[in-house]
Amino acid sequence: MKIEAKKEREKITLALSGELTIHHGEELKKAFLNAFDAAPVVKVEIGEAEDVDLSFVQTLLSAARTAAEEEKLLVLSGDGLAKSFRELYSRTGFTLNGGTLAPESDWDGLKDPGITEVSDDG
Repeated sequence: MKIEAKKEREKITLALSGELTIHHGEELKKAFLNAFDAAPVVKVEIGEAEDVDLSFVQTLLSAARTAAEEEKLLVLSGDGLAKSFRELYSRTGFTLNGGTLAPESDWDGLKDPGITEVSDDG
């Protein structure tokens, strides 16, 4: 697994690639917590993920809960959700709420053109 963090204004982008599996859970958790400490908006890109398991979904949902508790916003990028993640996530029964893991009211008020919704292509 590889994690690249890039800060732009009030947003941190975490580009995750490789295996997003239970073997990297602690490293992912630390990356999310560090990102929330550094910015109010955390954008997650997983287009280069090779393997995704349920532990990643659990980590992502835990990060979403942390974001809500800290009044931060966690957003999945529409320009690169790995097919394996979309398939796994849909099997869990959860929905992506327009590409975010935040309440829709928060998403509608966000004025950051760098944040995109989940797309269904590719």
